[in-house]
Amino acid sequence: RGSIKNVYIFAFAFITLLVLFSVTWIGLYLARGVTEPIGMLAQGTREVSSGNLDFRLQVRTRDELGILAESFNQMTAELKGSKETIELSNRDLLRSNQELEERRRYIEALLQNITAGVVSLDASGVVTTLNRAAARILGLEEGKEVVSRPYGEVLAAELGELRGAVEQGLRDRNLTPAREMRLNAVSFSPLADGRGGAPGLLIVLEDLTPLMRAQRVAAWREVARRLAHEIKNPLTPIQLSAQRILKKFKENSPELPEVLEQGTEAIVREVSALKRLVDEFSHFARLPAVTTVPCDLHALIDDSVALYDGIGGALKFEKRYDPRMPRVLLDPEQMKRVFVNLIDNARDAMGGAGRITFTTAFHPELEALRVEVADEGPGILAEDRERLFVPYFSTKKKGTGLGLAIVNRIISDHNGYIRAENNHPRGARFIMELPARKS
Repeated sequence: RGSIKNVYIFAFAFITLLVLFSVTWIGLYLARGVTEPIGMLAQGTREVSSGNLDFRLQVRTRDELGILAESFNQMTAELKGSKETIELSNRDLLRSNQELEERRRYIEALLQNITAGVVSLDASGVVTTLNRAAARILGLEEGKEVVSRPYGEVLAAELGELRGAVEQGLRDRNLTPAREMRLNAVSFSPLADGRGGAPGLLIVLEDLTPLMRAQRVAAWREVARRLAHEIKNPLTPIQLSAQRILKKFKENSPELPEVLEQGTEAIVREVSALKRLVDEFSHFARLPAVTTVPCDLHALIDDSVALYDGIGGALKFEKRYDPRMPRVLLDPEQMKRVFVNLIDNARDAMGGAGRITFTTAFHPELEALRVEVADEGPGILAEDRERLFVPYFSTKKKGTGLGLAIVNRIISDHNGYIRAENNHPRGARFIMELPARKS
């Protein structure tokens, strides 16, 4: 019995150890099945965090851990695709930024090297762009910081000085080289954004001084040429008459008294023509300064037209007045001279017969007025239009070429502008634009 008991004890112990071993092994196996995928998942997260998006977990089971591994692999693949997309976008963005930077530098180089001044303001009036030409035209100090500052701090005085210089240059006709004013053309345009708004302002300044100087030199060359031509014309008959008298005197010809009378009459006549030419030129060169007083523009036109009443011929006048026209500051005598010269010009063009139309318009929003004088003559040739107001240029055989030059001078002295164009269906039309200042 004792040996059987020992056998049972031994068997029980063996079975107990076997069960314990089996339970331990099964526990370790099951634990390994959980910890190994978790370890691999942890390793995967470390690989991904280090930038290795090609790492993939091996899926060995279809349980929850297998599903988690598949989700991890899918997430890694999506991260890799997103990274590639982001890198591609970054390369495109970098290339675009480089192109934009190159274009910005190119545009900036253009702005800095063009002769026109460019100033841009944003919606709040802050200067965003100002090139070298603008700084030179506006007289800004070298190195003066202007960009990102309100225009009122840096440009208001300069723009006011520019306007004053232009006005003074237009008024003062006797500028010495040391006092010569710089004339500028200023244009303003809205600076629209891509959405169609107008948040800023673009100012373009052009220095017209070289152009004005060249035009002035060309004009005076033309004046000198035509003046020499006009002086030469009467000198020829004077010379011929003197030579004829001298010849008859040397020959002691009985025709001497008759030749002397004819020759002296011709000389006196041509000298009178020369004197008249010189007087007209002197008067043109020394036009009196403009003295403005409040005037009724329509009354000035009526007074000028009244001078032609009763002179005969088939000359007719038509008046189309703007009833809103106020009393404005003008020099009455000089403006009458303008209208008389234009009437004479129209009458000569029409051969003394035809209709002359005066049209006026008042633009209160612009503080400006407009006067048009139209005729029914042959009109103006295109090649003559630009030279109409040049002294001594005339399309008439007996014209001095000073009438329209005087008109242009008087209108300019009033800070106005005159231009000529063809009238439809026939004739010419002179258009004057003047400031409508009341005081």
